[in-house]
Amino acid sequence: MVHDLAKHVAGDELSCINLVANSNIKRDRLSCHYQSLLNQNSTSWTYKDFSTKVRALHLRGCEKLHLPNRAFSHTLCLRVLDLGGCDVSELPNSLYKLKLLRYLDASGLPISTMPKFLNRLLNLQTLIISNTSLKIMPASISCLRKLQYFDLSGCANLSELPVTFGFLSALLFLNLARCHELHALPESFGMLGRLQFLNLSDCYRLQLLPKSFRLLHDMIHLDLSDCHSLEMLPDCIDQISKLEYLNMTSCSKIQMLPESLCKLMMLKHLNLSFCVNLEHLPSSIGNSRLERLDLEGCFFLGDLPDSIFSMSTLVHVERTLFTLNINSKVEQLGEKLKLKGSCELDGGNCDLWSRIEKLEKTPYHEVRINGLENATHLEGEGSEQAKILLNNSKLTRLILLWEHAGCSSLVGLADKSVMEKLVPPRSLPTPRYLRLYEYRLP
Repeated sequence: MVHDLAKHVAGDELSCINLVANSNIKRDRLSCHYQSLLNQNSTSWTYKDFSTKVRALHLRGCEKLHLPNRAFSHTLCLRVLDLGGCDVSELPNSLYKLKLLRYLDASGLPISTMPKFLNRLLNLQTLIISNTSLKIMPASISCLRKLQYFDLSGCANLSELPVTFGFLSALLFLNLARCHELHALPESFGMLGRLQFLNLSDCYRLQLLPKSFRLLHDMIHLDLSDCHSLEMLPDCIDQISKLEYLNMTSCSKIQMLPESLCKLMMLKHLNLSFCVNLEHLPSSIGNSRLERLDLEGCFFLGDLPDSIFSMSTLVHVERTLFTLNINSKVEQLGEKLKLKGSCELDGGNCDLWSRIEKLEKTPYHEVRINGLENATHLEGEGSEQAKILLNNSKLTRLILLWEHAGCSSLVGLADKSVMEKLVPPRSLPTPRYLRLYEYRLP
């Protein structure tokens, strides 16, 4: 209904053409500003049928669309071009004529190189070339001085960025996730002074961050998760003074963190989960203003520094999968700071449902229910109370734990019945939902 309403309001401005359902297209409908082709599976539709007045052109998923070099030679008003998922082995040369182009999506294309003429798209603000076969990025990319959003995620063959990459001075968002062959960032990287979001997750060949990294003063979000070869953070990390979120999940070579990390007064969320070789936390971590600290799976963490017990801002510490020594320290930390963010319930207790009902009136954001292998009363009176979980907007994590004898990890019918009744709220973030069911085996 919303789609039909939008088409009605747009009127002649929009042409949404399904070439399977509409074999005969009236030419008078092709003078629109916004044009979208669906189900392109024939050769009857060619680039000559593009409206000369078109400003936004969506060709996503048109696998058999033929785009010769002059395909965009007469669409000079184009601002938005979406080629995502098309079967185009190289971008047409006529793209360089699109002087007004601001948005280009070439994600999923089987291209290994970017054309040199890309530097002529001087008004380009968004460039998406994720999940392509890109191996080499031309130095001419640095001419795009208005580029703000750059998505290179999933370019698994990209081994390096040009030395002039830092000349993209307007860049706000950069996604390099899953660029598996990327082993280093150029020293000019620090010239990206306006960068706010940087995702380097799963760049598992990346060993060091450049010294110029300290110049990224506007950085707010930094994701280094699964950078398995990263050995350390730079000592000058405190100069990234606006940093609020730092994810270092599974940085398995990190053994210690610089003390300067504790000078990041804006840092609220620090995720160190499964940094399996991390031995110490900075002694002055209590001086920071962290709200969430995730230490799950830090098996070699020897102790918690005394300063952490005086923190006033901390509201949650992840406490799953610790050594016994650290687990007891985390329990003490919870009591000392009166952390009320999590609670544990006994799945085998007959008053489970009444306790779940009370959760709606509490500030808990994490609920762990242990011993669900003993939950034999699910069909009894009051089991509908489990639906309270659906309405608990405060909940951000739900952990259901079974302890099964033997080595089988197969989920039994009784376990599935539990899962069907303990339904998480719709507001639960996707990453948490994926980790919903954790099984503890002997």
